[in-house]
Amino acid sequence: MNWFTKSYVSGNSLKRKEELVTEWGGCEHVEADPSVMAVVAYENDSFGREGYCMCEACDTAADAEEGEREVTCTDCKGTFKQKETREWRWYDFYAAQGDEPYVLCEACRKAEKHIARVRKDQADYEKEQSTWGD
Repeated sequence: MNWFTKSYVSGNSLKRKEELVTEWGGCEHVEADPSVMAVVAYENDSFGREGYCMCEACDTAADAEEGEREVTCTDCKGTFKQKETREWRWYDFYAAQGDEPYVLCEACRKAEKHIARVRKDQADYEKEQSTWGD
C-alpha cells in the first residue's frame, strides 16, 4: 500500500534545493533552476519513499490533473471525478498496514450509513482514549 505526501520547500536554501533535485530529479523548470522549486511530492511505502521536485506551476497542474481522475465511491459504487469526492480515514487509520481510506461522493458522505460509521468511529476513539487513564 502506497501513500502520497508533499513537502513544501520554498523556504529552503538554494543549496538544499540543489541537493533535493540531485537526489530526486524533477520537472524541467527545477532541473534548469533549482531556486524555483516549491514542493517535493513523495510516494511512500513500507520500504521508503521516492520523490519528485516541482515548481509551483507544475504542482498546480499536477493537482488539477489529479482532480479530474475518475474514482469509485466506496458506498454507492458510482464513478465521480476525484475533486467531487472526499477521502475519509478513521482515527486509527494506518496506511503502512494496508488500510485504505473510504472514497465518498457528497451524497454518500451525508447518508445515514456514513454518519453511523463516523459515530461508531468516535465511540471507538473515546473508548480507547478512556483506557489510557486506567
